[in-house]
Amino acid sequence: MKTTDPVKVVLRSWKKGLAARLGEAKKSERGSSLVELALLLPLLTLMLLGVVEIGRIFYVSIEVNNAARAGAAYGAQSNITAGDTAGMARIAQDDAPDVPGLKASASYYCACSTDTGTLTNLGSGTAGCEDTCPSGDHEIIFVEVYTSASFTTLSGFPGLPTPFTTYGKAVMRVSQ
Repeated sequence: MKTTDPVKVVLRSWKKGLAARLGEAKKSERGSSLVELALLLPLLTLMLLGVVEIGRIFYVSIEVNNAARAGAAYGAQSNITAGDTAGMARIAQDDAPDVPGLKASASYYCACSTDTGTLTNLGSGTAGCEDTCPSGDHEIIFVEVYTSASFTTLSGFPGLPTPFTTYGKAVMRVSQ
């Protein structure tokens, strides 16, 4: 039994028309998300590649600095290990086996320390440590390790130098 109320008839026809228009709109927008993805995918890929490259740079930088710290920690154990510059360099290189082309060099130097905390550098190597400190001062030995590594980025990302070189340095006081 259909109603003949004119308001209900108008509402019913309006609902049917609205539903039909919404269905047509859904059909016409089906491919728009695919087009948007196709337009944005190169930009998103470039951003992802940039994040990966910067992450690699930070990783290698951290490894190079940690290698320098490991070499200096070895040398800072005693007066004997402080003179083992080849051992400090070897320890630094062994600490970062996954960083290709890591270079390490080590040295040590001596200084005189006063009661007020002032340091006077005596020089590096065995020649510098042979000098004696003035009366009341005491001699302090420091070791320092320098590391560097150069690596090539995966993609030659614009704005990043290739090859990229990162450096590390660690200085520690020798335990006496």
